[in-house]
Amino acid sequence: MKGWSTQPLGDLCGILDSKRKPITKKDRIAGPYPYYGATGVLDFVAGFLFDEELVLVGEDGAKWGAGENTAFSVAGKVWVNNHAHVLRPNRHTLLDSWLIYYLNGSDLAPFITGLTVPKLNQAKLREIPVPLPPLAEQRRIVGVLDEAFAGLETLRANAEKNLNNVRLLFDSEVDTIFAKNCSGWTDKKIGDIAKTQYGLSISMNEEAKGYKIFRMGELQDGRLIDTGRMKYADISKDEFIKYQLRPDDILFKGIIPLRQVDRKSAKTNEIGRNFERQNRIAFL
Repeated sequence: MKGWSTQPLGDLCGILDSKRKPITKKDRIAGPYPYYGATGVLDFVAGFLFDEELVLVGEDGAKWGAGENTAFSVAGKVWVNNHAHVLRPNRHTLLDSWLIYYLNGSDLAPFITGLTVPKLNQAKLREIPVPLPPLAEQRRIVGVLDEAFAGLETLRANAEKNLNNVRLLFDSEVDTIFAKNCSGWTDKKIGDIAKTQYGLSISMNEEAKGYKIFRMGELQDGRLIDTGRMKYADISKDEFIKYQLRPDDILFKGIIPLRQVDRKSAKTNEIGRNFERQNRIAFL
């Protein structure tokens, strides 16, 4: 664009990675301060490393495709682990929001290294070319984008509300059906009509070692959801195959009453084929 220059990200931001520090889960002391990783808040801890407005970008354990939202802002007292780069933009030339919108709208795959564990290392991060319009133009474009995304969020909220109304109606109909004495129906134990299997029981990690694990928190509203905060199990390929999700498997949470299984159960879909499940989720 006329009047725009392009500069490497490393020339436009201070990179504060040397100040970040990971805390293993067993060593975290609960507190009021957000503990950030590659994709957002992982926990709340008693201390903080930073107390200012910053931009975080996932280093590993994140996604870097266009629209994947690998960059996000933080403010105030926060702790950041070693899975997110910490950037302080030079605000005389670069707006935080402009940088975030640009990075999240870009395919950063050419800057990702590593086959087993993909990673955006600091050297590659510094090389990313960032278009630099004048500050006034940055503010104008950011304002347009903010308004557009606010409108999309309103549409999403309305769609979610309508979906919840449909779910309530469905639940009501299910209750009505099962409350009736249905002629010709027989009762069967689950074990008589399906093969059941409990999931894997093993210590998990947050360092992307091994295979992703579905836990109870990822089974939401009848669907398997990759929340971006999934943990990993460092196991062999043979063990992974034993516990791997397969199409048309049905899962349910082991701690809910049996009568609720039909509402909380979920058939595995495409996303589930690449994941295992944690021991509190069973297969039929």
